[in-house]
Amino acid sequence: MKILKMAVAGAGYMGRSHIRILRSFKDVELVGVVEPQSANAGIIERIYGLKVYKSVPKLLSSQKIDAISIAVPTAYHYELGKYCLLRKIAVLMEKPIAATVSEGQGLVKLAEKTNAPFMVGHVERFNPAIVELKRRLTEGQLGKVFEIRAERMGPFPARISDVGVVVDLATHDIDIFEYLLGSRITKAVTRTRSCFHPRREDYVVSLLDFADGVTGILSVNWITPTKIRQLRVTGEKGMFLVNYLTQELFFYQNNSSEVKWEQMQIFKAVNEGDMIKIKVNNAEPLSVELRAFVDAVKSREEMPVKPEIGLRALEVATGILKKEIVLWR
Repeated sequence: MKILKMAVAGAGYMGRSHIRILRSFKDVELVGVVEPQSANAGIIERIYGLKVYKSVPKLLSSQKIDAISIAVPTAYHYELGKYCLLRKIAVLMEKPIAATVSEGQGLVKLAEKTNAPFMVGHVERFNPAIVELKRRLTEGQLGKVFEIRAERMGPFPARISDVGVVVDLATHDIDIFEYLLGSRITKAVTRTRSCFHPRREDYVVSLLDFADGVTGILSVNWITPTKIRQLRVTGEKGMFLVNYLTQELFFYQNNSSEVKWEQMQIFKAVNEGDMIKIKVNNAEPLSVELRAFVDAVKSREEMPVKPEIGLRALEVATGILKKEIVLWR
């Protein structure tokens, strides 16, 4: 069994989850963690007994690694991604791909030039409920899709300070919308507000148009006192409802019946039908994502989430922040 030597950059909330999961993989040797803050570094050394380095250059001066998982604040994504890709180290970058579109484009081009494996961590693609929903939509179980709607809400996370709610959270749903529909967002009409955050938007509602005529509604914020993560897809045969947190998938079936109107014409009217809870095999999405990354690096196969996908989500998020009708080709 080939052992993949890996490191994790960042030992905050997400970084610690990466560390915990990667240490459980028998074909991964976690040789070090990069964390400049002494408090976080001390926690990692005490709990996991791992060597902690102040920077990626210091790590690489004493360790040879095959891959790195980068879970640092967004402002540092470009700098660390570039440093590692230039050395042909496989990179898993927590979303968003970078702080700006130009930085994201730079990383994509660099990965192409160096042929270094590069994956962006859009973890919701690995949520079992989304995987099952994608399968059913592809099979046409909903028929023609009319609307896709997401609610991603919760309290303000003090750990996020370098980006607002659109880049930090809405990029999840932007990517999932296009992934599920297989269609691109073409226009957006958006309203954003800063209710509690001193510098960034913490509330966004966006009305989206897709190339295939589907309407999208995106409601994301850091002002709701309870965590909500839901997705609804409505079509001619009913509605799918996903609860991201519980990994539950429901199908609300349309009960079409014939109705006679004044002129005795026959119309198809939608009535409430059966609600079906669909069996989903639960799994930790981050663990599935990391497993997919490790397997792709070892097999030299295409990354499950290519960097162009991460760049696309950032491009749309940046457009949404303009608060006006925007158009993407």
